[in-house]
Amino acid sequence: MKTNDGRFSVVIPTLNRLMCLRRCLESIESQRSHVDEVIVVDAAASSEVRDTVLSMGWTYVPYVHGKGQMTSSRNIGLYISSSDYTTFLDDDAYVRPGFFDSAKSVLDAGVDGVTGHTLNIGQRVGTAPRAGIGKYLGDGLLTASFDSLTKSEEVDHMIGCNMTYRTTLLKKVGGFIELSGGGCSTFDEVEVCNVLKAFYSAKLLYSPGVNVDHEGAPRTVLHRFTSQYYFGVTLNATILHRMCRSDVVARRQFWRTMQFTPKRRYLGVIKGYLGGMRLPQQLILKRSVVDGTRLDSLGKFLSDGT
Repeated sequence: MKTNDGRFSVVIPTLNRLMCLRRCLESIESQRSHVDEVIVVDAAASSEVRDTVLSMGWTYVPYVHGKGQMTSSRNIGLYISSSDYTTFLDDDAYVRPGFFDSAKSVLDAGVDGVTGHTLNIGQRVGTAPRAGIGKYLGDGLLTASFDSLTKSEEVDHMIGCNMTYRTTLLKKVGGFIELSGGGCSTFDEVEVCNVLKAFYSAKLLYSPGVNVDHEGAPRTVLHRFTSQYYFGVTLNATILHRMCRSDVVARRQFWRTMQFTPKRRYLGVIKGYLGGMRLPQQLILKRSVVDGTRLDSLGKFLSDGT
């Protein structure tokens, strides 16, 4: 259900984590005056999730076609979003008091996207690296460190569980893409940030007040640190580096990854790298859609109800 006094739509993909989702929704409730709509995209089409979301007056969308992949679920939510700004939260990310106040002040000042302090529950506050937070360096190295509590600074990419964009701009580039088509959403948010900066000179900011607690709950698909996980992450990373940097950067990053991967997972990393390098160059030079056409195709799914 849509209200009239908010500036934010909040998109939350979920799959079989009802307890986390409830806590996420409750964290938004206390800041409801800022929120126009909350859109929960449920890959399990669970009646319990549906009842929970509807009881709070928000929008429920079953999307089993996405098979639990966050990229397609995020795009469904983005297509529906009609507010000035769209916030993407994981179902195990809980906004802190003042989240939307802080995000609004940054975005109203002309910034195109904002992320913020994102601390895993039980984790100590981190230290910002010398290279900065959320940077994509020339050699393909990504800095994260969104757990650092430091002053605002411009970033090259944002963290997937806590990112807010100017809605019209994100729709203009067609939303997120699955880099590999294999269901791993890791690095998809890095890719869209690169596109926004390259095509539209977008300004993306880390702001410490845009603050969430992240539980890091167990996944129900693509469990962390399995061979399949390393395959998906490496495949996406290879495609990303070829797309945004070069084949040389992709090779350099592959050897770096091998140094920090458990030996029993080497095969997943090698297969992911080879899969990414075998893709034709024309497919990965830049995304094929930069005009919102991809989101229009999602609208057909919603109108057909299939």
